[in-house]
Order: sequence, then C-alpha cells, then structure tokens
Amino acid sequence: MKAQVNGIDINFELSGAAGAPAVVLHHPLATNLTCWDELTAALEPRYRVLRFDARGHGKSDAPKGAYTFETLAKDVVDLMTHCGIQKASFLGLSMGGMVGQYLGLLHSDRFHNLCLVSTSSRVPAEAAPIWEQRITNAKASGMASQVEAAMQRWVSPRALAENQNLVKRLTGMIEATPVDGYIGWCHAIGGLNVTDRLGAIRLPTRVIVGE
Repeated sequence: MKAQVNGIDINFELSGAAGAPAVVLHHPLATNLTCWDELTAALEPRYRVLRFDARGHGKSDAPKGAYTFETLAKDVVDLMTHCGIQKASFLGLSMGGMVGQYLGLLHSDRFHNLCLVSTSSRVPAEAAPIWEQRITNAKASGMASQVEAAMQRWVSPRALAENQNLVKRLTGMIEATPVDGYIGWCHAIGGLNVTDRLGAIRLPTRVIVGE
C-alpha cells in the first residue's frame, strides 16, 4: 500500500488484528520492508504490525538531497497517524535504530518503548571518510558497488558459503535501492551524533548488539 506522508509517497504493509497492540518495524540501510517477513509472521498472531520502505528505499519515493533524522523520524510518526496508530512499540535495526533514538527524543508521546538493534548514537569523525567513499562509489558505479562490503558486514563466512538464498535475497535488496535514497541516508548517518542527548530519552529502551 502507498500513503502520502511528510511530502512523499511511502510504501507500507499493515497486518495483524486491528485491535492488537501495535509494533512499528524500521529496516536497515539498503534493504526494504521484506527483510521483516519472518519476524512479521511471528508477531502477527499477537500484534498489529506496521512495516514500511523507508524514504529512499524499496517502493517509497527517493528524493534527491541529504536527508535529516528529524525528517526521517517524522516520516514514521506521520505514517502511524495515516494508519490510525496513536501509540506503538518500535523496533529499529541499524539505521532504523538511529531513527528510533530521534523518535525517543522528539516524539516520545507516540511510543510505549524502543528496541534499538545493532545501531549507534554517533558516527565518529574518523569514520566520516567511509561514508563519503560510499557516496562516491554509489554515484560512480551504482548500488552493485555496495554489495561485497555489505555482505562481509552482515553475513557470517559460513552463511556466505552455504546460504546462497540469503545472499541472493540481500544482494537483490541492495541493488534495488535507489542511488539517490542511499546517498540521502549516507549524509544523515555520516553526521549522526546524539550520544550526549540520550539521557533525555525517557521511554523504556532495550539496546541489542552482537558479534
């Protein structure tokens, strides 16, 4: 389904019983809402699940220019309003967890709690060149230029060798991501620094990391 919110069209899926507690799922960079297929199936019996293609990803609009986390957080709450969801639990993975921090800072009245997975509150200055290089590579060679490095970060060596269906699925998501959307997000992520503001988040928050 499509909704016009915050000046763009956002592709989303809403499933589960209408009266059930709501959960909002926000995917990582260069993926789309289908990365939540398995988790959605597990949640649907007990929850109202809202998942979507973030600005610049999947079937949502991908406007040119640098994005900001204030805008990206507003995308989420405006989509919730469109779907009739006043308050929800939030789960964000990687860049989704970055958005989650801004939701906790700017829109805490719309959420019961936050789950922030494999994410960060700051990109250090020494990492800025990494994001600039990703932007340069995407402009020059398209999203195929991002596949190899992403697979090394996302997938274990064993899975790379043995789980070709997973590798193919993730590769397809990366290559289908609009270049303008990817670049817009890279600008936002490269400037992330809310560590000193985290104490202002009063929502119950779970942070999950792993090797």
